[in-house]
Amino acid sequence: MDIDRLLVDKQPEVLTWEQKLNRIHNLLRQLAEAKAIVNAGSRRWPKWVLSKPNDQLL
Repeated sequence: MDIDRLLVDKQPEVLTWEQKLNRIHNLLRQLAEAKAIVNAGSRRWPKWVLSKPNDQLL
């Protein structure tokens, strides 16, 4: 996933590769639950994008 490659190097060095990926996925999940981002792709090939402001949501 592109977002993984982008953010994995920004994680603390003390974390293992798997811990870094878990941390990134947890952050994405939290953002999705807060409706800050939405998946414009599929479950297999997600494409995370910023959601529209509340007044533009249907």
